[in-house]
Amino acid sequence: MSVDLFASNLNAKLCSYVSRYPDYNAGAVVAFSFPWVNKLYYIFAHFNLIGRVLQKIEKEKAEVIIIAPFWTTPAT
Repeated sequence: MSVDLFASNLNAKLCSYVSRYPDYNAGAVVAFSFPWVNKLYYIFAHFNLIGRVLQKIEKEKAEVIIIAPFWTTPAT
């Protein structure tokens, strides 16, 4: 089973999703409040959360599909 983290009832890509705010249809609220284990997680988080998301993925060895920008730094 897969879960869409950081979603709402308006933009969820999967039937099972976690919302940032209380939502009658969400399976949970606040994605960082529980372990990301034993499921495949779809993540399209707000850009200011990318660092925190990557840390949690690494710490918990989470299995995810993450949509994130590919930022490069200019050569010096």
